[in-house]
Amino acid sequence: MGVKWPVQQLTELEQAYSNQKTAIIGFTGFWDGFSAKFVYLPAGISDSGAQRTTKARFEVDTDPSKVHAMVDVVRQAFPRQRGILFISWSGAVAHGVALVLQKVFTARLPASTIVFVSSASIKPGSDPYRTMLDEHLLPASALVAVLTKDSAESAWLVWETAAAWALGRLVIPMMVDIDASAVKRPLTVVRQGGRVQDRGWLDTALTRVGALFGLPTVDPLSDEEAGVLERAAGGSP
Repeated sequence: MGVKWPVQQLTELEQAYSNQKTAIIGFTGFWDGFSAKFVYLPAGISDSGAQRTTKARFEVDTDPSKVHAMVDVVRQAFPRQRGILFISWSGAVAHGVALVLQKVFTARLPASTIVFVSSASIKPGSDPYRTMLDEHLLPASALVAVLTKDSAESAWLVWETAAAWALGRLVIPMMVDIDASAVKRPLTVVRQGGRVQDRGWLDTALTRVGALFGLPTVDPLSDEEAGVLERAAGGSP
């Protein structure tokens, strides 16, 4: 916005950064005989309306044995990418499954990751379309499409998944009460999906999403989670 705010401590950036009010963040410092320069550009929508990916540059002149520890501190404070997993759904059954999947993914992905489900993630008073599309769908790293006999016919779900696919994002179709052959093309042709009731397949999907967000391993689905998901897929609370 053309406004510059100099700060002395990283903690002074916390509120603005957490509220996504920062644009370019940069600092230069000297500590105990070493120097560091850092520039961070968070992901978002540029003034021209184009999607802007996160970029960071960190230069440090110090003892090589100290570099990794220093970089890890910066990496935790300023994630390489804004972590968003978008769960697309339509209809009562798909909604129930989406809410269960939101809990399953949230329990496994980094704390900074947003697992977005429109009914639960849009705050009262927010602009629903801007929140859903501009702030979460377009910047999302991955999209999970919950497919049921009803949701597979939803124009919203088709549009959301097509947008994510066109942007080159990871798209994972999850079938509930419908076979892939019954889903209209091109969704299940361009992206391999599976049944949410298939624990082996779902564990593989969890691992694939986890890897995208930088996790080397992901806990498999627990018996309790599998039971809750099974009930949701059957339309039971």
